[in-house]
Amino acid sequence: MDTRILLSEPVELVFIDIYRDGGTIAIGLQDTEKRALSFSVDGCIGSFTPNRVYLNGTFPDGRTAVLIPKGDSREQRIVQLLEGWLDKTFTKEEQADLHGSYGTHQLSELERRGALCLSAVGKIKA
Repeated sequence: MDTRILLSEPVELVFIDIYRDGGTIAIGLQDTEKRALSFSVDGCIGSFTPNRVYLNGTFPDGRTAVLIPKGDSREQRIVQLLEGWLDKTFTKEEQADLHGSYGTHQLSELERRGALCLSAVGKIKA
């Protein structure tokens, strides 16, 4: 299974959602060449791989998703892509306001996506 990250910036956040398993975040990105990447950041309660990135799948089940090593260059590239999307979409002040607020119902859909993206970046860097 190919686990290279071939996306180039800028990317679009095609989808992002959080599971009710304790906080696994599923993310889909696409670049201007229509290359896509789906991955998840494990937040499952009782998981042996908390905050770790699984490539090629939106849920860390081990069937299609591939766990990448902590600190791996692919993990760093994912953080760069997510932060690039955040910086393109929100000012630093807006990002600070969104941090930790994805469960707030007063957010617009774009703000909710930004808050989840910030959460995913924070988990990966933890």
